[in-house]
Amino acid sequence: SASNQRRTKGLRRATALVREALEACWKRGLATPRSTFLLGFSDGAVVAVEVGLGVALGGVLAFSGSLLPECILASQAPALPAPSERTGAESVKTQDETRDVTRSTPFLLTHGSKDDR
Repeated sequence: SASNQRRTKGLRRATALVREALEACWKRGLATPRSTFLLGFSDGAVVAVEVGLGVALGGVLAFSGSLLPECILASQAPALPAPSERTGAESVKTQDETRDVTRSTPFLLTHGSKDDR
């Protein structure tokens, strides 16, 4: 539906903004991916999970979010240079690397039985 398409577009934009902000912090040495924890509620939970699927973080806590097939953004992330060509600032993984990231990032996903979605 048009509503789902607008929501997905917004989630893509929000995910990109969060990734950009985190990468800027990591590049400046303000934190490391492993010292970074993301927490999200509702659509924020979707964004936190999507970012966490692309980089090995300290952890992701997602409350009352959803995992919609059209919102699985990590598998749609642009391909990055080969690991040997990376400068170290890139954190989003290619689709082939996502499996290893999700094994190393702890995720806590919760959802109440009284929520709308």
